[in-house]
Amino acid sequence: MLDPSDTSTPRIARIHDALLGGKDNYEADRAVAAELTSVVPELPAMVRAERVFLRRVVEFLVRDAGVRQLLDVGTGIPTSPNVHEIAQAVAPDTRVVYADDDPLALAHARALLRSRRGGRISVVEADLRDTASLLDPRTVGRVMDPRRPIGVLLVGVLHHLRDSEDPAEDAYAAVRRLVDAVPYGSWFAIATLAADIAPDLADAFVGVADRHGLVATARTRAEVARFVEDLDVAAPGLVPLLDWHPDAETEDDPALDEVEVPVWVAVARKL
Repeated sequence: MLDPSDTSTPRIARIHDALLGGKDNYEADRAVAAELTSVVPELPAMVRAERVFLRRVVEFLVRDAGVRQLLDVGTGIPTSPNVHEIAQAVAPDTRVVYADDDPLALAHARALLRSRRGGRISVVEADLRDTASLLDPRTVGRVMDPRRPIGVLLVGVLHHLRDSEDPAEDAYAAVRRLVDAVPYGSWFAIATLAADIAPDLADAFVGVADRHGLVATARTRAEVARFVEDLDVAAPGLVPLLDWHPDAETEDDPALDEVEVPVWVAVARKL
């Protein structure tokens, strides 16, 4: 378990918060965010674009797919609009579970997240690799019905896991366990670092992460496709982030005019 009192070691959730211009971070996190931005100047805009993708995905799942239960894995430090705010604005009875293994992120989530009337939310300590905790009936089961479809959000979390021969650590094995555990009709939304869209940007990001002891794994399109194999991928398929139902908010961002966002995304259903 991560030590919540350790502010000298950079943490993914707090670095992400710093890149978004948040205040829930420390000097060590800001230093890494500044180094990342120095080698990838467009990174803050890319992080914002990923947040826009998350909003579009949640709206799609709730409005178009009729999902009323969402599991946000690796939620990080809350950033408004949060998943439950987006979902419950469309359908107030939507239930949302936030999961993370960073105690500081969890503390912020518990303090800041408030459900709209009619819906319910919960915050659980769980890692993507720990399927039992993610779907624990004693915690998550109090909010979600395990017999009904679940929308699983894996946005910005998969590239912080390694590919490993150890099934307990391997990113693909973790996703497969979760796919096997949720009901038919459940959806998976993924957004993860691409190795083959803008390779120089991805390499620079991975290099900085490595120097600070952080996990960053860039994958090719074929490698990312393994996460959604045997699932029914919704249109427009497995595509670069900016090509998934383009949004005026990202299309009009001048910081993204001359750059490709090195992130593969897909939304797929378990049939």
